[in-house]
Amino acid sequence: MGEQTWSEFEIIDRFFSTIQGHLPGEVIAGIGDDAAILTPDKDAPLLVTHDMMVEDVHFRGTWMPPDTLARKLVKVNISDIAAMGGIPQFGILSLALPDFMEKGWLEAFSDGLKGVFQEYNLFLIGGDTSRSPGPVVVALTLLGKGGNGFPVLRHHPKAGETLFVTGTLGDSSLGMKILNRKGTNSLTEDEAYLVKRHLDPTPRVSAGREIASRHLASTMIDISDGLIADLGHLLEGTSLGAEIQVESLPLSQEFKRVASKLNDTPETLALAGGEDYELLFTSSISPDAFTLSSPTPKITPIGHITETPGIRVLKHGTPLTLETGGFQHRFHQKG
Repeated sequence: MGEQTWSEFEIIDRFFSTIQGHLPGEVIAGIGDDAAILTPDKDAPLLVTHDMMVEDVHFRGTWMPPDTLARKLVKVNISDIAAMGGIPQFGILSLALPDFMEKGWLEAFSDGLKGVFQEYNLFLIGGDTSRSPGPVVVALTLLGKGGNGFPVLRHHPKAGETLFVTGTLGDSSLGMKILNRKGTNSLTEDEAYLVKRHLDPTPRVSAGREIASRHLASTMIDISDGLIADLGHLLEGTSLGAEIQVESLPLSQEFKRVASKLNDTPETLALAGGEDYELLFTSSISPDAFTLSSPTPKITPIGHITETPGIRVLKHGTPLTLETGGFQHRFHQKG
């Protein structure tokens, strides 16, 4: 097989320019100019988020196909916009690729990106490509706008408010354990479900928009680092704490069946696993009265905000001690 080389502009033109699509009126210039030109909605705040994924840090090429990588990159960004009750709109993509990148990889990544952009009505308006001397690095800046309600921020919980989560917890973390143990080969139906929850998460855009537009939450965040870690982010800068009832945590049936076969305690995965991309929020509305217009995702009360600082995790009234509080990147300093 002969080698084929492309310049960065050829890669953009061949694999990504068509993703731009027919741009909406607020985009004056997109791909192909020195900078994108936007005329944002003057009545809606502009939301901006950014996420990067590095091979062998955030994913392994052996079990993350390029089209799935593109989908996850976009969805984890969308989840940030969803956590503020916003509407995702425009993406700016950056790629750092090894010298010998197969044409098939670029085609599959491009197809995955185009599919998820169409699914969420997004538009690609710019980006950058570079050669990488090491692993694949992909990054996306996503722009969105606030919905009908003002964006929901972190750091505004009130004592006595109920803690709610969307969907189920721990699926992604258990899916990653399965991938690290056996890859994608010979998966049971339950294992395949959990692996998909890790590789292809579902950002809760509609739920976030409704929560914001109806002013149902005083604070909200998406669960990316783990329930305990992200709850800690909600409490930062306050003198408040929180109490969580483990028996209230929403767990999928697939999670329960697979977790029961492992040595890990299921509550550890659900509390500290990370990458669930569900919404965690606080509300003064009674759990019995809290409803959204759609039955999916399910909304579950899991605890409440307390006047006493710190996070307490209880199982049938007995305090639990966790060995980990969630995911953080660790950096080492020389000298």
